[in-house]
Amino acid sequence: MPGENQYPMAGQAGSCTEAEPTAEPGESPRLLTVSIREDALVDLLAQRVLCAEALHCPTPQARRRLRQLLLRSLSPIGDSMSQGPN
Repeated sequence: MPGENQYPMAGQAGSCTEAEPTAEPGESPRLLTVSIREDALVDLLAQRVLCAEALHCPTPQARRRLRQLLLRSLSPIGDSMSQGPN
């Protein structure tokens, strides 16, 4: 059903912790370190609930993987991995 939360329990979709504050609070916003299942991230990106510009990848490997997931979120059949066959 549209508008229904597909990830009702925080532990099912991922987890997050508060990152260390920056040395200069006025220079950048506070960041949260987040762990999320790839299929949940693809769904959020595909539904335009989460904007990729808001994500920060600390390593080149994470940036590469995020690019792959972004491409998958644009695919008509890859926008919802959590749904079964129609």
